[in-house]
Amino acid sequence: MDKFKQVEDKLIEELNITLKNFDDFEEAKINLHGDITIKRKNTSKRIKERSVLTDVFKQMISNDIKKNRV
Repeated sequence: MDKFKQVEDKLIEELNITLKNFDDFEEAKINLHGDITIKRKNTSKRIKERSVLTDVFKQMISNDIKKNRV
């Protein structure tokens, strides 16, 4: 079992070194089932951009509806 733990630790270290090059991901971890999980970091900028885009699309749709009714 010690050999498997060493292999897992080495794999996690290599994954974390690779993930340092990316800003969107957290460190790799092994859960209780032995699965390697890599989570994305939450970025509030994307949420703001999406809400602005949805507002723009809502306004465009409402303008189109008004034009068709008039």
